[in-house]
Amino acid sequence: MKSLKTSRFFSKDDKSHAVFYNSSAWSKVQDEEVRDVLRFIHESKATSVFSRLLEENTIRAKSRPEMEDEYMYFMDVLEEEKEEAREAGLSEGRAVGRAQGLAEGEHKKAI
Repeated sequence: MKSLKTSRFFSKDDKSHAVFYNSSAWSKVQDEEVRDVLRFIHESKATSVFSRLLEENTIRAKSRPEMEDEYMYFMDVLEEEKEEAREAGLSEGRAVGRAQGLAEGEHKKAI
């Protein structure tokens, strides 16, 4: 799996920072502005000035034909990153399981 630093999508050459939130937990967030944005992301409900602005800009961007290619590219990149993360997780899990099995086998031989 690519690290976030080497990923095409999460390139850090621009000195920006990536922040990840679980939007389904929006109701547990203390900060009202962050909570409203996460709720908008999770439920598509604009409940604040900022989330309404996000909603308007999202609608505007989706309605522009030239933005469709960029939007679809973004979705493709997300799917690729998700699949790479899944494969890495499976590979790591198998390696850990194999190592544990070998260690248990060695332990039983010693007894």
